[in-house]
Amino acid sequence: MTSAEILSLIGVIVALGGLAFFVLKGVNNYLMAFIATVLIAITSGLNIYETLVKTYMGGFTGYIAQWFIVFYAGALFGKLMADCGAAETVAHGLVKLVGKKLAPCAPIIAGAVMGYGGITTFVIGFCVVPIAVQIFRDANLPRRLIPGAIFIGPTIAMVAPGSPQIANIVCSTACNTNYMGGGLAGWIADLVFGLGTVCVLFLWMIKRAVAKGEYFIPKDVDNVTSDSDSRERPGMLTSILPLLITVVAINIPNGQGGNLIPTEYGLLLGCLSIILLNLKFFDKKAIVPALGDGFKTAITIIGNTAAIVGIGAVVKATPMFGPVVERLTSGTGNPYVGGAVSIALLAGILGSASGSTSLGAPLLAPAFIAQGADPGMLARVMCMASSTLDSLPHSGAVVSTIDAMCHEEYKGSYGCVFMLTVVGTTVMTLSAIIMAMLFY
Repeated sequence: MTSAEILSLIGVIVALGGLAFFVLKGVNNYLMAFIATVLIAITSGLNIYETLVKTYMGGFTGYIAQWFIVFYAGALFGKLMADCGAAETVAHGLVKLVGKKLAPCAPIIAGAVMGYGGITTFVIGFCVVPIAVQIFRDANLPRRLIPGAIFIGPTIAMVAPGSPQIANIVCSTACNTNYMGGGLAGWIADLVFGLGTVCVLFLWMIKRAVAKGEYFIPKDVDNVTSDSDSRERPGMLTSILPLLITVVAINIPNGQGGNLIPTEYGLLLGCLSIILLNLKFFDKKAIVPALGDGFKTAITIIGNTAAIVGIGAVVKATPMFGPVVERLTSGTGNPYVGGAVSIALLAGILGSASGSTSLGAPLLAPAFIAQGADPGMLARVMCMASSTLDSLPHSGAVVSTIDAMCHEEYKGSYGCVFMLTVVGTTVMTLSAIIMAMLFY
């Protein structure tokens, strides 16, 4: 690399590292994204004005234009499921299904099922936390372990074949394959090595904590009773059907390697089915406001991701980009390993699975496919890799889960989050890589 390329690379590393550090400290992520962009432009010899106005904002607005309807439909789906009580029904039903012995894992399974139906992590969290608190209170288990269970369920769903979550959609689109990419190997990695591993780890951590004398310590918020506890909720069939309708709809093949029904239509079809199947459980006056609330939620979520994607557009324009991509895709190693490592590192730097896939997958996937990687399996490996380091301490989603949702202390809870969402997902990703190398 030339001296200009090395300086550019240093600037990118410092900018992204500073972005992660200051966002963790509570500095506005949009402000930090602009500062990071200016630093990258200076160290890369780019025109600052052109970089901000055209390159950065081009990436920012382009991402919103491409994905906003998907984000909106997903946010609306979660809002409607919560408003009619269907999300609670699914969660409670799964608790009963797994039985008393595995009850601590019920929140994980509930989160995975709802996540696979397209419900966002935050909606899942608010639905599942009260159930997890009740389970841990009844069994006198340490409350500090609940955030790990809340966070890992949607993560397992996010990377599963056929998932309507954004990381799977982006990776599949980048690899020009359908959302079921990876097939049987993907399901084995997700359910056996993913869900299976995290459940074993979680039960082991609970047993270890109890052996040390830990027990359930209630919070003030646990004593607040909710009107939803006594209200009439829909049955399991009409609650879970919209999830199934959505997943099936977006995975109908068109015979040309793609999907017959666009993701946006599939999610909106799921939203319509929630209303039609559970109409009597809605507050009729709240349905129209819910349609508007979906836009507010979508703007917030996609804006945070677009801020990172905009930086990706700037990085792509720097002198260091070509040599680094060439090194990552040089063919000296296995394309599945290269794809996984690249996306995992981006996820660690950005603290975001959706950000890492949105930035890295479209840029790197074509080169790895050209090296002989199966498009579907590459999409699955890259998607799973995005879940490995996205939950390091600077991740905003982790902070929100521990503090805002579970009202726990970061110091006591993060160890469990790390074991489940970093160690557990790494085992899952490695298993996918091994199967890819053996069978694809």
